[in-house]
Amino acid sequence: MDPFYFGNAIQSIPTVASVADITSRDLHFCAELLHKNIVAHDDATVRCRVEDWEKAPGLFPLGNFDGAMITIGSNPRFPMNDNDFGWGRPIAIRSG
Repeated sequence: MDPFYFGNAIQSIPTVASVADITSRDLHFCAELLHKNIVAHDDATVRCRVEDWEKAPGLFPLGNFDGAMITIGSNPRFPMNDNDFGWGRPIAIRSG
């Protein structure tokens, strides 16, 4: 990828848990699983995935293939709720 590239790139961070784990534990369990994957998705991981993609380009698969998937969109590191364009704090944040 060009070092001066400035644009969007979608990378999937799969997080897996059994139904039994999700239903028998509190919300903190799921949040912690997601948090661990987000923190592990650092600069080195992103660069490695870009290199892999350049060797075998493909499109990001959208959808719920097995009926048990949940997709969460957006960048969890970007402080969306802190945006103020002069109209006041946002009521909701939605992906485009």
